[in-house]
Amino acid sequence: MNNGPLPSTLVLLQHLPSYSTGSKVRFLGCVTHYHLRSGTLSLQHAYPEEGVIAMIDVELLLESLKREDLEVGNWVNVVGYVEGFLPAGKKGVGEAIQNGWQGGNGAQSVRVKAVMLWGARELKIEEYEKATEGRILEDRRFSRQITT
Repeated sequence: MNNGPLPSTLVLLQHLPSYSTGSKVRFLGCVTHYHLRSGTLSLQHAYPEEGVIAMIDVELLLESLKREDLEVGNWVNVVGYVEGFLPAGKKGVGEAIQNGWQGGNGAQSVRVKAVMLWGARELKIEEYEKATEGRILEDRRFSRQITT
């Protein structure tokens, strides 16, 4: 019996709203904002389209984070747990960071509790997107084979 932590699922940031609360995910995003008081990092990745903002609670990582990982424009890898969703049009992201989160599907913003975060150095974003899409498709094929 394995008592270790559950593995994370590699996902594209845009697909985070399709995962349920409590799912352990791994994804890449570009820093768009860091809210110091709440310890929340805002990430986006406009692939395959724009629309989803990942709001990353980095409270567990504050002592180990590097300054450059919080700088706007830098790309970071995140492993964490989906905590909740903010439906599109419910509140502005800044207000949501300060006042909490609402549950619901059809989310535009997804709150994730980070357990790991590290910078994506010398990233070739187009190659990453293509490789990640391929990996996700292979994982889906493999899962279907196991269940049939």
